Amino acid sequence: MHEFSLALGLVERLKELAQKHKAKQIDKVYIKWGKLSGVVIDSFIFSFNLIKEEYPILKNCEIVVNEEPITYKCLNCNFVFEKEDFKFPKCPKCDSIQVKQIKGDAFLIEKVEMEVDDENKKR
Repeated sequence: MHEFSLALGLVERLKELAQKHKAKQIDKVYIKWGKLSGVVIDSFIFSFNLIKEEYPILKNCEIVVNEEPITYKCLNCNFVFEKEDFKFPKCPKCDSIQVKQIKGDAFLIEKVEMEVDDENKKR
């Protein structure tokens, strides 16, 4: 279950960001996630919610997941298209099976919302 390790890594990164920006608390973390990332998002969120309880600065932190669609580009006609799954993709325009996945495997922090003192906002 590597999702727990990923959640630990996120907590460490959030602690670093909070210290850097002198945050009082972290409210939300926006994650870009693709189905092909290899991360079971429910397990990741569950793990994060367990770990965050140990850190007062994260206690009320919420994860917002923005799903990145699985996107392919046809190598035959250059048509770009999205597909719900990754099973045997073929181009809907020319029926070619010569396609390349170009999106859908992301797993990254997009944005962090944190509460900082008024003094720190001026910096």
